[in-house]
Amino acid sequence: MRHITRTEEEQIVNSILGERLPGALPQTPFQEYANPRFKIGSRLWLPDGTVWHYCKCGSNGVVAAMRDRGMCSLVTPETLAVIGATPVGATQVVINDANAAHGADYWANGKVELWASVAPADHQHRMIKSSSASNGTSVTLTLYYPITNALANGDGLEICRSVYAEVDQTNAIANPERKSIACMPLKAVTAEYYFWGQTWGMCTIAGTLGTMGNTNNSRQVYFNHADGTVRVAEEAGWVQGNQHAGYLLPNSAGGAQTIIFLQLDS
Repeated sequence: MRHITRTEEEQIVNSILGERLPGALPQTPFQEYANPRFKIGSRLWLPDGTVWHYCKCGSNGVVAAMRDRGMCSLVTPETLAVIGATPVGATQVVINDANAAHGADYWANGKVELWASVAPADHQHRMIKSSSASNGTSVTLTLYYPITNALANGDGLEICRSVYAEVDQTNAIANPERKSIACMPLKAVTAEYYFWGQTWGMCTIAGTLGTMGNTNNSRQVYFNHADGTVRVAEEAGWVQGNQHAGYLLPNSAGGAQTIIFLQLDS
């Protein structure tokens, strides 16, 4: 029988309990704090069968009336470049992020696509474990897994933060129909605060019209991006391409229901 390593043990714990920041206190799913206690994007798997991810709220916050509605992710990708030669096997890559407002772990649990120009040229897709604070010129990314093709100075890349790095109330942002729902807050959230957003499991979400389940063979549920509510395909306003939220969970033969099995991220 193989014994797991300390690194593997930490990986198991972090995937269930979330990756808590050094020296930070615990934080339950129904608490919020002005300063982070877990790494953004951390996954929390509760004994009740629900899954949550650690988020930072945007500049609007979530008012009480919107606490049972989906929150949009506001992150957008950026096209930057590699600074310096980076050899095969490296897990750290320096990039030309000159935004001094980008603090430590700004890119943590985000994704980078590196465009290697050194033969054999290959696009390398990696998730980001951590990132240093920008010094006004550059940022050092630490990747979860090493690169397999060398990078040259000036090689291009596309980078995107964790989808949970900035989430906000859907009806308080511009063009919500062009943004994806990242989580359910299930509580009021203060602007710029850190909280756990539910992404998987049984969840009661406000219905757009409140008639879900009244039609036979209609169990798939979709988000109404205008206000974060949910609806089925038969309801007014539904269009092809609406984001899937999950499926209607209970027996609805007796009338409309709003409890769904949320399927955003397990």
